[in-house]
Amino acid sequence: MRLGFRKNLIIVLASVIFFFSTTISLIPAGQEIWTSPIIHIDLENGLKVLFEKDNSSEITVLRFYIKGGKLGESKSKQGLSYITTRLVLEIPDRQKARDFMLQATQFTMFCENDYSAVVMTCLSENLKDSLALISDIMLNPLFSSIRIKRIKENMLNRDKIEQDISRNMAFQTVKDSLFKETGYDGSVYGNEDTLKQINRKDITGFYEQYFTSNNIFITVSSDLDKEVITEYLNQCFSSLTTGPSFLHKEITLPLIEKKTLQIKRETQQTFISLGHRLPQINLRNYVRALMIENLVGKGIGSRLWPLREEKKLAYNVSAEVSYYRNGGILEALLETENVKKETSLKAIRHILDSLYLDGIDSQELEMTKEYTKASFLRSNETKRVRTATLAFFEIMDLGLDSFKNIFSEIDSISLEEMNSYIHEILDPAHRIEVMIGPE
Repeated sequence: MRLGFRKNLIIVLASVIFFFSTTISLIPAGQEIWTSPIIHIDLENGLKVLFEKDNSSEITVLRFYIKGGKLGESKSKQGLSYITTRLVLEIPDRQKARDFMLQATQFTMFCENDYSAVVMTCLSENLKDSLALISDIMLNPLFSSIRIKRIKENMLNRDKIEQDISRNMAFQTVKDSLFKETGYDGSVYGNEDTLKQINRKDITGFYEQYFTSNNIFITVSSDLDKEVITEYLNQCFSSLTTGPSFLHKEITLPLIEKKTLQIKRETQQTFISLGHRLPQINLRNYVRALMIENLVGKGIGSRLWPLREEKKLAYNVSAEVSYYRNGGILEALLETENVKKETSLKAIRHILDSLYLDGIDSQELEMTKEYTKASFLRSNETKRVRTATLAFFEIMDLGLDSFKNIFSEIDSISLEEMNSYIHEILDPAHRIEVMIGPE
C-alpha cells in the first residue's frame, strides 16, 4: 500500500470511529436506544405479540415465528418443517392471488434450525384486508397430493440452486461438520430420500402440533396504533387454538477435530471458510459473538481487512455469525484468485492464530465495542430487519429487555473476559476449514 493512501486511510478510520463513538455516546446510560416504543400484547387466544409503533413509513411488517424448525423433525423426514410452512402459504385460488396483488401485499417464508417463519409486508391502509386473506390461508391450509408433490420438487431444485453458490456450500459444509448428528446438520429442504418418506399425514400432524397459539410468536412494526393492530389480529386469528408446548431438544454436540475439506469446483476463484463453533446461546454469549464477528471481519478496522487492502490476497473478506439455541458458528471468509489460494489460506490462518494466542489490547477492545454498536444499529434500521431481530430474541428466550439493553451488555465486557472468550472460540485444534474451487 502506498504511504499516502495509508495515511488517508488512517484519517478516515479515525473519523469513522469518532463519529460512531460520539453518536452512540450521546445516548445516556440506561436510556433505550430505540426511539419507537416496543410493547407486549397478549391476544385473546393466548398469542404473544411484540408491537413497535414506527411512523417512518405507512407500511406494516408482520412476522409469525413458529417454534420447531429442523429440530421438530426426525432425521428420516428432514424437510418436514419447510414443506409444512410452505404449504401454509399456498394460495388456494386465483381470486385470492389477485387480491394480494391489488393490495401490493408481499409474503414469504423460510425455515431455520429452531423455527420457521412467515413474513408479510403491506401498505398499512390494506392491513385489515391482507390479514384477513393470509389468516384464511394459514388457518385453513390445503395439503393436497398435487401441491405436496410440486413443492417437494421445488425444494430439491432450490437446494441445488443454492448449493451452486460457493458461499452456501461452504456454510452447509461447516455446519454439518460442527453439528453432525444433532438435528442441525442437513439442509432445511431435506433430500430425495427424506422427502420420499414425508406424506400428507406427517404434514398434517406437524401442522397441528406446531401451528398453535402457544407455539407461534408475532412481531409487528407499523405506523398504525396498538389498538388497531390488536383488534385486527384478534379478529383474524381468534380461531387459532392452544396445543402442546414445544419442548426444546437437548442435543449432544460432537467433538470437533481440526480438518481441512477441499471441494472441487471449476470456478474462476476459490472460496475459503474457516469455521469455529460457538457455545449455547444466552445474552452474554450472543453479545461476545457479535463483538468477535466485528473484530475478525467487519469493515476496514477488522483483522481480515489487510488481506484485501494491503496484501491483495482477496477480492472479499468478512466474518459471519450464525446462532441457534444450542450453539452457533463463527466463520472467517475469504474469496481469492485460484493461484493465490494456498497463500491466502495460510494468511487467514495466521491472523486467527495470532488473535487466539495474543488476544487484543484495551484500545482495540474499545474500537470493537463501538463498531459492534454501530453495526447493530445500522443492521436494525428498517422495520423488516428490526422485526426479525425482535422475533429472534424472543424465540431464543433472550427477551425484549436484552434487545433494549444490548449496548449496556456490550459496554460491560472487560478486556480479560473478551480475551478469554477469543482464546476459547478460536482454538485452531477445533477449526473446520473449507476450500471450494479447482484443485
